[in-house]
Amino acid sequence: LVMAALSAWPLTAQAKPAKAPAKAKATPSAVGDWSGTLNAGGTQLRLVFHFTPKPGGGLAGTLDSLDQDTNGLFFSLVRQTGAKVRAEALALNAVYEGTLDPAGKTITGHWAQFTLFPLTLTRMTAAPRTA
Repeated sequence: LVMAALSAWPLTAQAKPAKAPAKAKATPSAVGDWSGTLNAGGTQLRLVFHFTPKPGGGLAGTLDSLDQDTNGLFFSLVRQTGAKVRAEALALNAVYEGTLDPAGKTITGHWAQFTLFPLTLTRMTAAPRTA
């Protein structure tokens, strides 16, 4: 009965082909150099994170604290899962967790070292100034 009614219905418009689903944009990689200023109880500390690819996959990283003349502190773990980035510095009893924006220009998150401090990192395009 339904088929008979549909076949009697006049067709005035042609069916449009289905659109292909939009391709999901790939999440940008956190590999690179990132800078941010940590406000730790009134003290401003300029930090630089360096994330590099590991030969077998995954990420490695180091941390520079420009205002403390400290360079190359190794992160014991660096992991990117989708847009989420986590860097652990066990020697400092500290963890950074953030979310990489879709353009790959900022990571917004927090530095946890005895308490939480907001910390936004910006992708660097030039070497940091140490003075």
